[in-house]
Amino acid sequence: MNEKRLKPRTSSVIKVYIPVMLIVLLAIYGLFSSRFAWAYKDDGKLNEYILKDVILIIAWLIAFVVFLIILLKKNYYVVNKTSVVHYQFFSSVTYEFNNVIFIDEKYTLKHKTLLFYNNKGKALYLVLDKEGELLEIFKKNCHNLKDYIEIKKK
Repeated sequence: MNEKRLKPRTSSVIKVYIPVMLIVLLAIYGLFSSRFAWAYKDDGKLNEYILKDVILIIAWLIAFVVFLIILLKKNYYVVNKTSVVHYQFFSSVTYEFNNVIFIDEKYTLKHKTLLFYNNKGKALYLVLDKEGELLEIFKKNCHNLKDYIEIKKK
């Protein structure tokens, strides 16, 4: 099998990223804004306070869009004969097919996120691609799969 490149579902990646960016917005707004001074202060600087808040939110929005584009471009899977390599920003994680002992298909299909367990018993999650090819690739290439009952006994 040649190397194949798959992209995770955009909507799922964005759902994970938005709460993080909202927390960043609150932190930045708390540090650098007028903290809604325009709502309760009447010292003649109303326009300054509003302008400062609007500039801060616009700067955050621009940064959010730029980071979102980078996130979507730098987040992908490369499938080869023995493993799947997940690239995110500047790091990568390799998931060997031989280390996968169980794939939870019911959860995977319901949540559009591949849930599998490695030979150390750790649950791992990968966002599926649009066509669901990642699940089929794992099912086809993982030869050490066991039943759920066997895993629970251990």
